[in-house]
Amino acid sequence: MEIDNCVPPSVVWEETNCCVCGNSVYKSFLDATDMLQRRGTEFRLVRCKNCKHVYVSPRPTLDSIDWFYPADYGPHQEVLSSSIAKPVATNESNQDRPVSKWRWVKEQLGLRSVYRWLIDSASEIIPQTSLESPQALEIGCGAGRFLDLLAEKGWSAQGMEPADAPAQRCRARGLQVATGDLERVDLPEKAFDAIFAWMVVEHMHQPEVALRKISQSLCDDGSFLFSVPNFGCWEAKLFGRYWYGIQLVHLNYFTVKELDTLLAKAGMRIEKVIHQPSLRNVVGSIGIVLRERMGCESLGNWMIRYAGEMSMWSQLGVAPLARLLSFIGQSGRITVIARRAA
Repeated sequence: MEIDNCVPPSVVWEETNCCVCGNSVYKSFLDATDMLQRRGTEFRLVRCKNCKHVYVSPRPTLDSIDWFYPADYGPHQEVLSSSIAKPVATNESNQDRPVSKWRWVKEQLGLRSVYRWLIDSASEIIPQTSLESPQALEIGCGAGRFLDLLAEKGWSAQGMEPADAPAQRCRARGLQVATGDLERVDLPEKAFDAIFAWMVVEHMHQPEVALRKISQSLCDDGSFLFSVPNFGCWEAKLFGRYWYGIQLVHLNYFTVKELDTLLAKAGMRIEKVIHQPSLRNVVGSIGIVLRERMGCESLGNWMIRYAGEMSMWSQLGVAPLARLLSFIGQSGRITVIARRAA
């Protein structure tokens, strides 16, 4: 595979302060290489000397970072259907497949509940509500898959997406999606019952600004639900520069403590932190090590791809370990539910 280490002149780099405490003094933490989007591009993680938050500096500016989101960037790909296809027996041979036999086991009442519990990663949560037409906003909605799910659950949903191509595809499908970065766009005050941002906050240039806007745009009893990679877990320490969560487009590397500080400054409080029972980061990290350190290009690339599309059986197989790591608060991804402070 050809290594892409030729950053075009259109990419402008800038130094930045810590988004958590505002301090401008830092020390080098880790010299890294983008292993996923623009493979071979070098960048540096630094650690704030005041609050110890880790972030990218120098970083591409907001106007020029688009180059690091290639055309095949996963979340931007077109959604064909938001529904989960159920197996349909169209002939005798289909009925004889093993999946049909296991399907009977899976669909028994008690086993179905266990099955759903085991594979539920809590990576996306739709809160229960008694409102007749709850209003929702998804920040970084990509191709609109989660907006489809919200609509299916009775929510009146709209989205915001920085990349214009997926935003246009959303609008072509009839979804209400605006193109723009939250750091630059004002939101209406007290307009939404819930705001969602799945694996988005770590991409933001000014998360402290974005969180204040989100807080002001929530209704009095509204909630902000989001997920981020968990930089405070064992994965990040073990894999170091080969951790699947280290990407140049991930501009900030948060711990729960730092998120609590940022949310408090924005006028919100953490209601719940869910350590996602998922080993996707581990699978992807092993793939990167195999490819970059051990020369196993094909196997490494396969594992990296597989980390983003693990099969049902793979998820079931690793579920006990994933659940254990979730229980002890050592998952590589976290989901946070926050509300406006009283």
